[in-house]
Amino acid sequence: MTHQEPLKSNETTIWQAEEDAAPRAPSMCDDNLLPELHNEILMNIFSYLPYTDLTQARLVCRLWMEAIAYTRFSNKFCLCIREDNVSDISRQLIEVGHFATGMKYSHLIYVGADATQIDELILIFEKIGDRVRSLKLKTLNGFERVYKCFPNLERLTLESLYVFPTQLPFELNAFGCLKGLHFVDDSVRQNSSEALLKICVREGSAIRLEELSIRVYAEHAELFLAVLREHVETLKSLHVVYFESINEPCLLVRKWLDVFGQLKRLQKIKIYACNPHIFEGTLKCLEGLPLRYLEVDCLRPVNPNIFKLLESCSKTLEHLAFFNFYLPKYIVGMHTISQCCHNLKKLILSYTRLLEEDELCNIACNLVNLEVLVLRYCKSAVTNKSLAAIFQHLTRLRELDLSGNNDFNLTALTGTADNLYPIRRLQRLEKLNLKSCQQLANDEFLVTLKFPFLRSLRFGRGIYTDYGIQTLVEQCPLLEELIITYCPTLGRNALFCIAKAFPRLRTLHLLHCAQVDKSVRLSLYEECPLLTDLEISEKRIKSKMYFLR
Repeated sequence: MTHQEPLKSNETTIWQAEEDAAPRAPSMCDDNLLPELHNEILMNIFSYLPYTDLTQARLVCRLWMEAIAYTRFSNKFCLCIREDNVSDISRQLIEVGHFATGMKYSHLIYVGADATQIDELILIFEKIGDRVRSLKLKTLNGFERVYKCFPNLERLTLESLYVFPTQLPFELNAFGCLKGLHFVDDSVRQNSSEALLKICVREGSAIRLEELSIRVYAEHAELFLAVLREHVETLKSLHVVYFESINEPCLLVRKWLDVFGQLKRLQKIKIYACNPHIFEGTLKCLEGLPLRYLEVDCLRPVNPNIFKLLESCSKTLEHLAFFNFYLPKYIVGMHTISQCCHNLKKLILSYTRLLEEDELCNIACNLVNLEVLVLRYCKSAVTNKSLAAIFQHLTRLRELDLSGNNDFNLTALTGTADNLYPIRRLQRLEKLNLKSCQQLANDEFLVTLKFPFLRSLRFGRGIYTDYGIQTLVEQCPLLEELIITYCPTLGRNALFCIAKAFPRLRTLHLLHCAQVDKSVRLSLYEECPLLTDLEISEKRIKSKMYFLR
């Protein structure tokens, strides 16, 4: 063996040398290497793929995994369980042995099941529950029998629970990996808020929350503060809607500020409708934290501390939202947004008198990294001049919302000899909202909308013809959501045009469209297999959908 091993090595070396010396045929792979695709192109390609293909594609490499993890695809990894599809899903799980292996849904929505379907529901959750990371409950009926089927659940959301038991039918300890708990929609009442807060501070709980969204009534403020103390070391995201009493005791205000002063790991916070003293103190407590996400809503003048907070977290802040604020003349500080917050990617200034035209121009010039800009009902700030600045500098925008603004005209979108920056410069736009912009009321407006990647479009209150709709469908071929709030002149031809041009359409609302009959609705469903939300002439019809695509 000692003599043969070097011989084998020599033979191998000689063979390799001869192979290297031999002429090699040109390789197509070497000459035509695929370039690295930009995320935008990848996401556009992936948007055509069904759920099963996406689950395979995200395993290819880190770049593909990150692209597929984008929020646009979240619905494709979501399964909706409700009374009309429980039996179908359970039957597939029984009859097709490998069916469960393909159901790798990480998001689950439970709308409800009939009392006779509980056994089938248990079967479904036992088969797929261990893969579920995010669960949204729209009912608690029957959930006491199945909540233990989700050992790896990380995020629990309660929604639309207008009928709420005095005691929750589950224990948080059953979800050993739980990190997020959310119950903040309009269905929250005093008893339901109290029940959820109590379960969060129950003795022996091993859960440590990183995300919490909750509506808090003044009667349960102490209980809410106890929850915060319990999770003060881990909490990174907090969304609180606080319904104050007429006279908040000073002791409660001091306790509130003491607890918020201990939340040193917060990166995301939403504060709504707080007592003025609590609100002011909370802003001071947040100074110095590495906030990435700040959202405030308060029906009162802006507190000057808000601008100090913006300065302190300007290097980390990526999302900023102001709702229902107005700016007194004696407070100067709006320039802080444009001068300090250069890393912002999403800016929302809605239902507010914070903003003037010149300041909006400064924001457009300085915040060039913005990807989402929402300016709903901003009074006199949204004008031809400020829109020209937006279209000139914010070419990275993916979402633009100008709804409710009427102080600009059509030339702001089309461009003129004096204004060389029309809206078509925003070629990355995926969502555009122009609802209640009554000056955009004819086909000339539709001609300006030429966006190859646009997914969602909202406009209305105009006289639009079949020609305008035909132009729109040719210039925005990838629309998945189309909402026209007032269209009395649209006829059957326009709707047939929409049906044939948008096979990927999921949501279609055409209000006050009196010239449409039942046969047109049927054609829409036939031509648009993904259509799940159809609303025409104020009559809403939802198609049957088992698996959210």
